[in-house]
Amino acid sequence: MKNSLFYIEKILLLGGLALILVFLAVKIHAKQGHYNSVGQVEALMQSNMQLAQAPMNSDTPIFLVGANDSIEIQTSSNHKSTEKSASEQSPNMSDWSVIRKKDYHEANVNSPVLGLLEIPQIDLKVAIFDKASEPHLNKGVARVLQRAKLSGEGNLSIAGHRDGFFRKLGQVVLGDIFTVRDLQGNKFNYKVTKTFIVEPKDTYVMKATEKPSITLITCYPFYFVGSAPERYIVRAERI
Repeated sequence: MKNSLFYIEKILLLGGLALILVFLAVKIHAKQGHYNSVGQVEALMQSNMQLAQAPMNSDTPIFLVGANDSIEIQTSSNHKSTEKSASEQSPNMSDWSVIRKKDYHEANVNSPVLGLLEIPQIDLKVAIFDKASEPHLNKGVARVLQRAKLSGEGNLSIAGHRDGFFRKLGQVVLGDIFTVRDLQGNKFNYKVTKTFIVEPKDTYVMKATEKPSITLITCYPFYFVGSAPERYIVRAERI
């Protein structure tokens, strides 16, 4: 009987050690397997600048962010080259919701990236994707209307999750200046002119404006439990 208990204890001990090793392996894989979208965009910009300086050919480059967070340069003749981002640092998620942290790491994005949104007042630097789909909003922020340009003509509307990248958007105040950069390296500066709260049905905030402008949109209140009933808006004009 004692021998049987001894062997059972040994088996349980080994099983526990095996589970611990599996857990550690999963954590290490998650840390190494997910790269910051900001690093992806900056790598894209660098790659695009290098292509601009290279001899012209008939291939049209298409920039994609792969499911493994690598940078893929794909041409019309299907020649591909892949470049890993130099940055492996994840965004600061200290005030993100648990669900949003999980969704960020599990987001499977295989889509063109438009550029980079930088709001230094809230320490935000984030990739801009096209179309406000759930994977895009988990991995970055997204342009809502495709007709809008990053230069602000037509009122560039950008959506983000209130419990993710736009968690601190409410701290942006009148007069703050932030930046949008495209993949060609063009830099567009915007100055905040208005912040306000609207109903979800108030899509007029995305209508074209007379001056080049940007409209940042997120759900409100920021820490509301469940589906937030309102939308928080930051409007800024290009300067």
